[in-house]
Amino acid sequence: MPINSLPNELLSNIFLDAISEDQCDEIHFNRFPVAKHLTEDFQSFRCVCHRWNSVLLNDARQWDVFYVNGLASPTFNSPIIRSRARPIRIVIKTKRNPFGSHNWMPLLATLLKLTVLSRCVGIFLEMDVEELQSTLQEWSDTPAPLLRSLCLRAVYSSTGRATKPLRLFSAHVPSLRRIMISGMIVDWEQSGIPFDKLRVLRVESEFWEINTSLFGLENGVAQARSLTQLSIKDSRTTVTLSSALISDRIESLALSSDDLGVGPPLTGLKACPSTLTSLFIGDRFDFHGEIEPFLDFLEQMKCLKRFTFTASVLEFPDIDDAATLPLRIHGLGRLQEMHVQLDVISSAFAFALLASFPFQSLNTLQIRRNVYGYQSFWDRAADIDIIWMFLDRLDDRTFPALEHLTCDIMDGAILSFFLHLSPHLESLSVYDELHLDEDESMLLKSLTYEKACETGFLCPRLARVSIYMEMPEEERDKASDAEYEAWKAERAPFAIKVRLARKAGAERGLCKEIEEFGEDEQGEDEDDLDDYDE
Repeated sequence: MPINSLPNELLSNIFLDAISEDQCDEIHFNRFPVAKHLTEDFQSFRCVCHRWNSVLLNDARQWDVFYVNGLASPTFNSPIIRSRARPIRIVIKTKRNPFGSHNWMPLLATLLKLTVLSRCVGIFLEMDVEELQSTLQEWSDTPAPLLRSLCLRAVYSSTGRATKPLRLFSAHVPSLRRIMISGMIVDWEQSGIPFDKLRVLRVESEFWEINTSLFGLENGVAQARSLTQLSIKDSRTTVTLSSALISDRIESLALSSDDLGVGPPLTGLKACPSTLTSLFIGDRFDFHGEIEPFLDFLEQMKCLKRFTFTASVLEFPDIDDAATLPLRIHGLGRLQEMHVQLDVISSAFAFALLASFPFQSLNTLQIRRNVYGYQSFWDRAADIDIIWMFLDRLDDRTFPALEHLTCDIMDGAILSFFLHLSPHLESLSVYDELHLDEDESMLLKSLTYEKACETGFLCPRLARVSIYMEMPEEERDKASDAEYEAWKAERAPFAIKVRLARKAGAERGLCKEIEEFGEDEQGEDEDDLDDYDE
């Protein structure tokens, strides 16, 4: 059937699928729906013929995002008209010229109040904190019965003054379920937020201009009977939130603060959230010389499936004491993913966890470099033997469900040990400085020797490998570009040898052939709390 014979309705659906593919359709903290009428695909389809242009212009679904980025264009009001009565999302970002005046913003706020706020389902605003507050004050008394998601990101105060606590709503917002706020002071007691129906709450306050405090947030969380996702990032304010930590409703909890640590308010609680499936701890964590209270805290989380720890460690206990921790046989039985960053001060925490729980369901384990850019474990710990004090306790254990391993420590013995513990491993990623050639040789043998264990190859299911060896920094500083390239060239045969050995093993049915051998993308868990805004 010729495409020109298709009815307009079907043609319109085809255009919508093509333009909307892989696009976000919900308001998130760092993501928002794209205005489809501004995409290249939309403009390309319009140029084909008069009929296609007419179909696109008259399909209200193509115009359901009101989008301004930087400055309002001459046709900025087209979505207001062409979306007709369809629910619409508002996305406004004015930080392209942070110190310039946006005299048009008050007029735009009034226009949107009169035309689309009553049918708006999502709002994303990123602008000067004072401008943001004046916009919300203009809208505060206008009912928004369909509004489901609200993201407010305050940036750049042109005056440098801290603003007064903001009351978000005084009007009707019965459908509001998701709130994300950054860089603003909110009067939580008088905010008008329907906490009893809220499902997602994310608060972030790190901008230097703002002397922030989380007014009444504790009480608000206590009222949030439907809240399932809570994310708090505030490096200057004590994060207590005991109402969240003992909640039987919250499933995803992300805390990032300078004030987290062993003892109240985190590990001093008698009860922990029984429904928690995802836990993120970032910024800074003070053990106060004790690790057992934190392990006890984790042990109570019977439903936890994902645990991420990226915090800098303070006052980690003596290694001799930590290495004698008892095995908590019934702890973290459902944990499937664990992501831990090696810390500048103490790298032992990740291995203390591995030695303390059986991890029978663990599918993904990441032990990565820390966010401060240190590339090698060796740069941070003079004696790598401290790891063995924990790993020796794993001698008679395995990780039966582990399929994906990232371990940014280029030590042949440690990596080989992990391979022995992971018989069902499918992917391996390592990124670190190579200090000893013996480590490269030992790792090569572990991956290629067909009698490495009683059953033959180690990790016979291994099909994706990413091993990046870097010259030690002190040597790199002294080496010329030619010497550095020569050093890298010496490493190149490593991948070839692994591929050939595994291919020969696969032909004999002893293992899988390596499908991918390349440099892995780093920093997966370095994005602040975005993984917890889903």
